[in-house]
This record gives sequence, structure tokens and C-alpha cells, in this order.
Amino acid sequence: VGDLQQAWTDYQNENEPNYNTDKSNPRHVVLTETTYECIGTILDPAHGTVQYKTLSGDVTFTEVLEDGEFMYIQITAGSHTVTFPTITWIGGSAPTLSTSKPTAIELWKIGTTLYGANVGDIG
Repeated sequence: VGDLQQAWTDYQNENEPNYNTDKSNPRHVVLTETTYECIGTILDPAHGTVQYKTLSGDVTFTEVLEDGEFMYIQITAGSHTVTFPTITWIGGSAPTLSTSKPTAIELWKIGTTLYGANVGDIG
């Protein structure tokens, strides 16, 4: 809510924030986010809500998302395996990561439950 409030304030004051607006339609706001490399094994949206990770070995992720936070991560796994923290997956189980393409995953937390959805393989 805070980010949307700031977006509206910036829009009204005609500031140049990190999003685009269609001045003819104030309900149309396009947010842009810098992509960040996920360094280490902690899934943390404080390092950016759009992240990517190329594995050089097997990895076990941990997470520190707070209630209401979300992030997107694109994982290039190759032949390596990933162990995710406890996640309630849409569809019931963790995705099978592609060995040849990046796999996109969305994560969000409601209360103390971390949810995940496999967006799919890219390319």
C-alpha cells in the first residue's frame, strides 16, 4: 500500500519515479523494477523483487519474506538441484526446473505461509 500511495503522490506532483503513467488514464501505472542477481541462498525481496540465479552447484534456499511481500525469481538450474524452503505450491508440488532454460517462479507470503507458483520455462 505504501508504494502505491507514493506512486499516486508522485503522479500528482509530476515527479519522475521508477514507473510510467498514462496521464490520460490515472489508473494506468506501469511499475518498473531493476533485476538483481540472487547472491547466496536467501530468498529476500529486500534485494529486489525481480531476481535471477544461475546455479553452479546444488542449492538449498531459505527465505525471509514478511507478510505481504512478494518476489519473482528466474532460476537457470542446468543439471543442478534446488531444495526450496517450505512453500505451499499452486498445483500442489514444487516445479521441475528445466535443465536447458531458465524457470520463472513467483513467491509471496500471506501471514506465515509462503506460496509459490511456477510461471514456466522461458524460451
